Amino acid sequence: MVYNNPFGRLPNFIHAPIALYGYSSIVQGTWGFNGSANNCNNAATHANGDELQHKLWLPGGTYTLSFGFNKDADFGIAKLYIDGALIATQDMYNATPLSGQYLITLGIVLTGEGVRTIRWVVDGKHASSSGYKVAYVNPMLARTV
Repeated sequence: MVYNNPFGRLPNFIHAPIALYGYSSIVQGTWGFNGSANNCNNAATHANGDELQHKLWLPGGTYTLSFGFNKDADFGIAKLYIDGALIATQDMYNATPLSGQYLITLGIVLTGEGVRTIRWVVDGKHASSSGYKVAYVNPMLARTV
């Protein structure tokens, strides 16, 4: 049986994990992936402007975004966009290593159903940071309404 819209048959609460190794394009940089830990980083290039994109079909609704990350002295600022709209900005700098951080963004409204473009972009760094590394783990969009 073929389903054109399998999400339309589910209740309002939808979890949409973003498979990091299932990216659609690397716009800039060299990205590393660890599928078993569902994490991704630009440690090979760690340059300003590094960008990774995902394509993900989602129905319209209100969503919550969450993802984990670490901080360190050579980490930059990560920005996440959905269909060109800035959704989240996270400065991943800390003078000493700090693991187990989590970002949650509530109230992301997506109108209509369709394929969404999710972009992770390295955009600058803290004045005290020595680099532009970014790393994130277990990104998830959950539809709440």
